[in-house]
Amino acid sequence: MADGELLDRLVALGAAHGRPAADVEPRSVRFAERGSGEPGGWWPEVEVELGDGDETRDQLSVGSVVLEVPRADTLAVAEALLTGRGVYRSARPALGGGLRGVLAVFRRALRASIVVVLPGGRRYSGTIPVWAWDAARAVGTVPAGAGSPDPFTAWVERLPEAPGSSPAPGPGPGPSR
Repeated sequence: MADGELLDRLVALGAAHGRPAADVEPRSVRFAERGSGEPGGWWPEVEVELGDGDETRDQLSVGSVVLEVPRADTLAVAEALLTGRGVYRSARPALGGGLRGVLAVFRRALRASIVVVLPGGRRYSGTIPVWAWDAARAVGTVPAGAGSPDPFTAWVERLPEAPGSSPAPGPGPGPSR
């Protein structure tokens, strides 16, 4: 599909789902964040940047999370990100005790991701940069609802866990010294 045609279809897709394009450039389209008072609550900005030249992969960003997607799935992933259907967070592994449990928290925070699952089972994911969210809350060391998280962290907390993923067992209770 030609770049211009794809951009036109992305703009139409956003409008059809109540997320009109906020900015359209020759190789990208940006959809503004959705307000907290709207159905489904706050939703981060979504941006689609088309690959250059012979590249067949496009970059889709939701907040500060970037997903690399083949051109054939760009519209489907954009629709998921605009509507929330098929968007998940990575599973939260169980935490163990002791120093190994503390280290596991940091390891999980560095590997947390947003996952998009398309019909047919194709999956795309992007790592959530630690600086972009309250990682301690999202990996489960701070109870959900404790205090007021930033909007991005609250959004991550609302996402269901990705299907087919189960929490990896954390390290068992270690010696406490």
